[in-house]
Amino acid sequence: MGLGELMRHAGCNSIETQVLNSRWRDDRVWRKRVCRKCGARIFTYEITAEEYKLFMQAKELQSQLDEPAWAVIGSLGVHATDLTHAEAADQMEKLRGTNDSGLSVVTAAVAERLKKQEVA
Repeated sequence: MGLGELMRHAGCNSIETQVLNSRWRDDRVWRKRVCRKCGARIFTYEITAEEYKLFMQAKELQSQLDEPAWAVIGSLGVHATDLTHAEAADQMEKLRGTNDSGLSVVTAAVAERLKKQEVA
């Protein structure tokens, strides 16, 4: 959602909300809304353009972590590839205590280059 775009209720995806009241609290304007489609009560607050930019940057970084673009490597070679970052962390936990040292999470592209070097 970009600046100036309509807010959607996450529960039913409706853009039709009604403001019930607004209050200034914690250096922000908070609004109590009701969704006209499903009746849910929603609380929102205003953020600055800079806060929105930081939020979107963090969201982009999170989406990269959720892509199957990660791998686990160690001194014995490439253990697994095409994992999400969370799956790679789980794989590393399973490998702890093995005789492989230097376990690391890297991008799948790096793991592919290592595989090519191992074959050569």
